[in-house]
Amino acid sequence: HIFVSASTTPEISTKHVIYELHPLDGTMTNWSAPTPVTGSAFPAWTGLETGRVGAYDAYVVKRGGAYFMFHFDSVSSCIEVARSTNSLTGPYEPHGTGNWQGIGLY
Repeated sequence: HIFVSASTTPEISTKHVIYELHPLDGTMTNWSAPTPVTGSAFPAWTGLETGRVGAYDAYVVKRGGAYFMFHFDSVSSCIEVARSTNSLTGPYEPHGTGNWQGIGLY
C-alpha cells in the first residue's frame, strides 16, 4: 500500500487529502483507484492565508488489529498519530496529537 497526499484541483488553496493505493496484481502495473483516507483525526482546511494545506507524509503501522497512521498535520505543525479499528482507509480518530512526542514543532 502507498499513501499520497494530493488535491483534486490545480489551485494551491485547496485542501490536501491522503489517499491509499495498492497494486492489483504481482506485476505492479495495475493499481487500485485512489481511496480517500477518512476520519476526524485530520486537520480542517484553514485557507491559503495561513499557508497550511492539511495532512500529508503518512505511513501506517498495524498493531493488535488496529491501524496507526503517522502523518504531518500542517495546522499543528506536528507529526500526529491517528487510529482506526475499522480499515486501512479509516475512519481514523486522533490518538496522539500536538506535541505528544515532546520534541517541539516542525
